[in-house]
Amino acid sequence: MNMRKWQKPRLFIGALRRGSEERSIILLVDIDAADVFEAVAEFFDGEHQRECAVEREDVSPLPMVFIYNKTMLDEADVPTTWEGLCNENLKGKIAYCSPSKSGSAYTQLCTMLFSQPTIEEGWDLVGKFIANLDGKLQDSSGNCHKLVASGEYALGVTIEKSAVLYADNPDIGFVYPEQNSAVPDGVALIKDCPNEENAKLFIDFVTSAECQTAQNADWARRPVRSDIAPKGLCSLDECHVGNYDFSYAASHRDEIKEQFNDLVAG
Repeated sequence: MNMRKWQKPRLFIGALRRGSEERSIILLVDIDAADVFEAVAEFFDGEHQRECAVEREDVSPLPMVFIYNKTMLDEADVPTTWEGLCNENLKGKIAYCSPSKSGSAYTQLCTMLFSQPTIEEGWDLVGKFIANLDGKLQDSSGNCHKLVASGEYALGVTIEKSAVLYADNPDIGFVYPEQNSAVPDGVALIKDCPNEENAKLFIDFVTSAECQTAQNADWARRPVRSDIAPKGLCSLDECHVGNYDFSYAASHRDEIKEQFNDLVAG
């Protein structure tokens, strides 16, 4: 199996039905659970959206990490919690992408919201984080690790598979947040879709030992299977899987983005 022809993992969602219209759809998206659910929601509208039901299966744990430049930041000053991103010594030194520009940045934003006892307290944390960004936001999630590596920023919020690209760079390190680090990515199936059996076969494929091993080797993705140990990555036991509310993140996506942008605008 040659999977290198894909630049990054993608997902087949299956088939959708809207009203009397029935057709098969192959939907290829970057693996981001919130994006998957949003794509489904956008296809259905009005009463038909309410009829949409989704089955979901985890396909890869996706830890969030704080990547840092050792020449700019002492390891003792590297935050190990989401709250630590609000430390004054980091003001203006954090590379973070606008959640309106990146699915992974949106996931990171929601992770911060869900890391607190209530959403209101989550927004209090996000407000402090935004103030610490000092008006600096990236328009690409890729910049959050690249600009740390180049020395423009001391620290960046990124995903594990991007941080491990710098494993051979002695000046770059990364840490996992002590709490709410890993978010499970998923593959989704629309209930009662016309090509349900084919969609199930694809889900079997992406969760198979062969595909999971290839994802780990080629893309530094974590296997979701318990019988495959990730290579080049720490044990998932060392990462805290947070309580990520996929339904809330998907159904409130526009509202969350708007509130974030309002806080940035002041």
